[in-house]
This record gives sequence, structure tokens and C-alpha cells, in this order.
Amino acid sequence: KRHLDAMAFVKLNVFHWHLSDDQGFRLESKSLPKLQELASDGLYYTHDQVKDIVQYASNRGIRVVPEIDVPGHATAFLTAYPELASKKGEEYTIERNAGIFHPTLDPTHEKTYEILDILFQEMAPLFPDKYFHIGGDENEGKHWDENASIQAFMKKHSLKDNHELQTYFNIKLEKILAKYGKSLMGWEEIMTDQMPTTALIHSWKGVNEGLDPGASLVKAAKNGYHTILSNGYYIDLLLSVKDHYLVDPMPNADLTDEEKSRILGGEATMWSELVTPLTIDSRVWPRTAAIAERFWSPSDVNDLDEMYRRLDQIELSLELIGMRHLQVKAYLLRNISNYQDTHALKELTEISEPFKIYSRNAGGTQYQTYSPYTLFADACTADAKGARTFSKNVD
Repeated sequence: KRHLDAMAFVKLNVFHWHLSDDQGFRLESKSLPKLQELASDGLYYTHDQVKDIVQYASNRGIRVVPEIDVPGHATAFLTAYPELASKKGEEYTIERNAGIFHPTLDPTHEKTYEILDILFQEMAPLFPDKYFHIGGDENEGKHWDENASIQAFMKKHSLKDNHELQTYFNIKLEKILAKYGKSLMGWEEIMTDQMPTTALIHSWKGVNEGLDPGASLVKAAKNGYHTILSNGYYIDLLLSVKDHYLVDPMPNADLTDEEKSRILGGEATMWSELVTPLTIDSRVWPRTAAIAERFWSPSDVNDLDEMYRRLDQIELSLELIGMRHLQVKAYLLRNISNYQDTHALKELTEISEPFKIYSRNAGGTQYQTYSPYTLFADACTADAKGARTFSKNVD
């Protein structure tokens, strides 16, 4: 609710709520109770809590788009329903590390669609928005390749590769969601020649994929899909705010007016591998305020000095409405110093920044989901003001 207040303050109007992953399934299901009993560690939102959040957001002019990520990122899901797995006979347990994992739903098993139909039928009324995000990202298909019956199914249905098999899966999901009045939305991997243009394509690749920023965004718009851009706005990479502010959601590409109209906007994306409830405010804010300005501004509004001047003011205003991004540093430094004088540590945070682009958590195994994140790096932020001021003075 703090973050929804801050979103409303800077005119961000869609909250994309990622509610399932390898590390947990975070929604109560009354029709499939094993999802919260076995796949959540007891950490999940009840129906009443979901309704409360959706209403709280709606009162502030914010839409809520839920995401249940399938068929990959499914370790937690398969902890509850291993019979739906592409690799049979495994004992699935909730994942504690970060990364890309192989457990995947079996798209050739009719029971998979029966369970997902039950789940979407139950969840659709909780979320009034027209879109339901089904993920669809980072499925490397290893367990599909190793399963003889899945390979035989692909051959029988003339599906030449895993991408076509996943499209087969996505089209079935699109029909299930349509029954409940929802339009399918997914990460850019769902875009294939067979995918209906009613799907919304979420463009995210680029940072680690060697693609031009917005490459899939332009392709989606040209191919008739509505689309949004997250590439360039991954705030969990802990890049400087200037790296986000200078990326425009409307790419400098040869697009017709009709194609441009299909680009609905952008999304600042905060994954939580390297945050806790204590530190998340300082990882999201104040940089996201500058991203919000980018989304609502012409591309020629790009004066970095002026942006930084105003961001320093917004940072204080955000605290006034309840954000804890400034308080956290003092708390962590007192904790680190065992409540001794923290003056020198505070000065050091003014010129220090955390490792960027996930290098702090190499291989996803340096930290686990239960890691506390109370180290010096957690007291530092992506834009060290002392370092920026020093560099400007040198220039």
C-alpha cells in the first residue's frame, strides 16, 4: 500500500503483480488449496487481502494486472502438483536460490489445462482488469527435450520445436482466459506467428541478451500486437537513474502512426531476489519517480541536471507520504556498527554503490530467499550523491 501511494503520487497507473515463481506461489486458492499449503511457505495473499489491495489501488486510479507465470518458473507450482510436471517421478521442493530452473508444466497433459482452468476461473473475478499476465518467459525446455512422450506429441502435431509447443500451450490458455473475460498478456517469448494478436506482448529482453533496446517492442507493434516496454527500466539492476531516464518507451524506429498507437507504455520492473521488506523502498524509490516522468513526457525532456535537481525534492516528498527509503540507511548503519557512531559509515555510503546487473548474486547462489540483506551494500543506493557531485565538480 505504501508503494501504491507513491505510484499515485507520481502518476504510475498500472500495478503488475507477479504472484508465482520457482520460490513460491503467493495466492490463496480455495479450489486448489495445495498451492498455498505446499507451495508458499505460508506466505501468500488471501482472497480478502487481494480484494483489499485491488480496491486500494483502484481508489488511487491504479489498475492491477496479476501474473501467474507458466509453463516455466513452475518449481513451486509443481511442489503442489507434481503430476503436472514434464519430468515425472521427481520430488519437487520450493526453490531457495535465484536463477532459471528446469521444472516445467507438461503442455501435452490434459490435466494441466483442467487445473489451470480451475485456477483462472477462481482468480479472474478477484482482478477486474481486462489483462491477465501468464508469464511465459525463460523456459529452456530441457525437461521437454528429455521426455519421450512429449517428443512424440510434438511429432504427431507437427510442432517443430519447443517454441511452437509453448505456443500450442499459450493458445489453449488464451481460450481459457477468454471464457472468463480476460485478455492474455505475456513476456515477449509468447510472440510467434501463430499467437493471436489479441495477446499483449511485454518486451523485456536486451540487457543480457545482446538485443537492441525495444527490438521485440518494434516487432510486436509491426506485427499487430499491443505491447509495452520494460527493457531499460529494470530497477532491480541497480543502475543509475540516468540509464533509465534516457530510455524512451516510444522507440526511434520506422513505425506508422497506427503501429505507434499499439505501444501502450512502459513498466518499471522490480524483481525481489536482492531485497527484503526492509530494503525494497530504497531500491524502488526515488529512481522510479524519474521513470514515471519519462513515461509521461516528450522524448526531448532529457536534461539530466534538471532531472536530478527535481529528483532530490521528490525524494523528500516521497518520505512525507510514507516511504521509508531514507530511514533504512540509518537503521542498517546502526545495526552494522552495533549502535556505535555511524558518521564515517554514512559518509562512505555517499560515494559507494551496490554491485550492478546482478553481479552481487553471481549464479543466483550467493544469497537465498531467506537472506536478511543487512550488509553495507544494502545501506547504499544506485545513485551515490557524493560521487555524482564530485564528478560534476571535476567536470
